[in-house]
Amino acid sequence: MNKKLILLVAFIVLIALLPLIGNKVVKNTIEQRFADLRQNGLETALKQENRGYLQTDLEYTVTVADEEKFLAYLQQYSSQELPPYTQSLLAGIVFGVKVHYNNIPFNEKISIDIYPVKLSKEMERELKEKNPKLYEFVKELIRKKAFVYHIDYDVVSGEFSGSMKDFNERFIQDTNATLELSYKGVRVAGKGMLLAPDTLQSSIESLHMGLKDEKTTMDFEVHSWYSKAMFESQSAYSESMKVGKTDFKLREVSAQTQMPVEVAFHAEGVSFEFAAAAEGKKMKFETDAAVKKLVLSQNAQNYAVENFHLKGVLSEVDKESFIRLQKMVQKLSTQSTQQPTQEKIEQTLVTLLSNGMHFTLADFSIGSLSIPGQNNIEGFFVKVDAKLHADPNFVKNYQDPNALVQNLEVKADMHFSKPFYALLNGLYPVDLMLAQYKKEDQKGVDFHIEILQGKIMLNGKALQ
Repeated sequence: MNKKLILLVAFIVLIALLPLIGNKVVKNTIEQRFADLRQNGLETALKQENRGYLQTDLEYTVTVADEEKFLAYLQQYSSQELPPYTQSLLAGIVFGVKVHYNNIPFNEKISIDIYPVKLSKEMERELKEKNPKLYEFVKELIRKKAFVYHIDYDVVSGEFSGSMKDFNERFIQDTNATLELSYKGVRVAGKGMLLAPDTLQSSIESLHMGLKDEKTTMDFEVHSWYSKAMFESQSAYSESMKVGKTDFKLREVSAQTQMPVEVAFHAEGVSFEFAAAAEGKKMKFETDAAVKKLVLSQNAQNYAVENFHLKGVLSEVDKESFIRLQKMVQKLSTQSTQQPTQEKIEQTLVTLLSNGMHFTLADFSIGSLSIPGQNNIEGFFVKVDAKLHADPNFVKNYQDPNALVQNLEVKADMHFSKPFYALLNGLYPVDLMLAQYKKEDQKGVDFHIEILQGKIMLNGKALQ
């Protein structure tokens, strides 16, 4: 037989076998993922398999069988201790997982749909006892797959993108109380393991929750919400969030006066960033928060703040003692049987302080504020640079009130507009104590503070 013909036949056979080989490769990859989960508190079962020549569909059920082991698994990939009620929410909950993929390797991403099939045992018990009608309503939502989380996952790169099915439902209680919940445009993207990704971006186009009965009307809305998280380890992570607009309105008829009481909250241009990074044996924390506009209202009386900003850095923090202290504090909020003693917490805190740290408040300011009867009052700004010098002897002398102050070095600048200082003085008579120290001109009132070796100087004068 001609060699070229043999090669051609071999190539055709290889191409024909490629989908079969690809199906085996992808399915083995999926099974390996499930095997990892089974070792960490989950039970998985292949419910249905539809395997074609070019495409394959698999359907699994996933049950949280050992919630303690599963939570311990998740805790490895969290910068914070998971709330204690998480365990009761997960115990016995069952999810359905549908997987669709192309049998030709790497031709397209794996498509995954995840949805609840059964509530946790604790949730079922509480709903049945306290609100049977709501329990039946939630069961119906689960039956018709109202909560579906869709993901397209790239096996090669580990990148994924996904979305949640838009939701708009109304529940009417026996008392004619109405509960509404809707959200749309829920999107996610990230990289890494789906249960605990290294990076995760989330966004919501809009979210609305409403409650109405004979005496109460409540509405909560969020528009253009976005968040991003990057996780390297428990000592290196970052989080950020932006919210276009948030509104909360509550109207309730007072039981005493039978008159309506109205409370409202409005915020726009909200942003928040936080990052923690390990720098050798030290740690550094950065935060940056801002609000373009914030309005609180009560019975048409408005209190407003514009252009709030807070930006600070805490650095040179001893990594070992901080992580030890962090774990102790987190355990206090859990039901762990190994609760740290007050003495151990105090010793760890003292060790942390004895290693010193550096805090910089680059900007803490409000552009303007308004209160009933006064609008657009110019605000204030504060800047601080504070160093706590390392002192090994502090471990022995920490009970001395002056021990910490002696190691503290601070420089701070404060500026208040005249209207704001007058408002502050009206609420609390600060001028009685600070009149002899303040510097005042047409622009406002200023204070420069220095703390060095236990001495406090205010605008160049020793504080008495």
